[in-house]
Amino acid sequence: MRAARAAGWTFNHIDSAHVFGEIVCPTGQHVKKIFKTGENTETVAIDALNLVIRCPDSAARPPGDKSQVRLESAQKLLGEAELMISSAEDDLSQIEAKEDAEQRFNDLCDLELRIDTAALTLAELEELQDEAFAEATADAPLPAAVEAAITTASAKVETAVAEIKRVNKRGPVKEIHQRAGAARERIAALRVRLSDYLPDE
Repeated sequence: MRAARAAGWTFNHIDSAHVFGEIVCPTGQHVKKIFKTGENTETVAIDALNLVIRCPDSAARPPGDKSQVRLESAQKLLGEAELMISSAEDDLSQIEAKEDAEQRFNDLCDLELRIDTAALTLAELEELQDEAFAEATADAPLPAAVEAAITTASAKVETAVAEIKRVNKRGPVKEIHQRAGAARERIAALRVRLSDYLPDE
């Protein structure tokens, strides 16, 4: 309750058998009921405090809460970046598979012109060509779209690292730096692989 009042929230008493009252943010957009029951009081208190901390309308925050907000923001950004990197890796694998299939199809077409043995019949060759052609002409993500996703993911990683510069929580901060380092390595590897599919500048 003290943290809520410090942040500009108000308490409204409710005459109910189970509800003691409610706390309301300065704009009235966020409301948290306070129940009379003594069960799970610690969990309820934590939920209420988190609501106060995250509410953009709170006039003030308890000491140390800004660090927690920055930490949560960094974790959220990193999570989004990691998902984008994984998606970019999948997309680039599709692009590479399509490129390999195109090369395989071209090689098979060349082989058709040079075939002079019964070890591979024309029917078998045509079947291989059909399979390669289907893979070569299948839809695949555009390299430019993958590049854009990588750029966005990289920006999220760097923003996440910037968010925790003033956070004094060694364990979580160390974890974020480790995740950011791993994400940077994956992004660098993606850029190397993608360079073969982008036009020269």
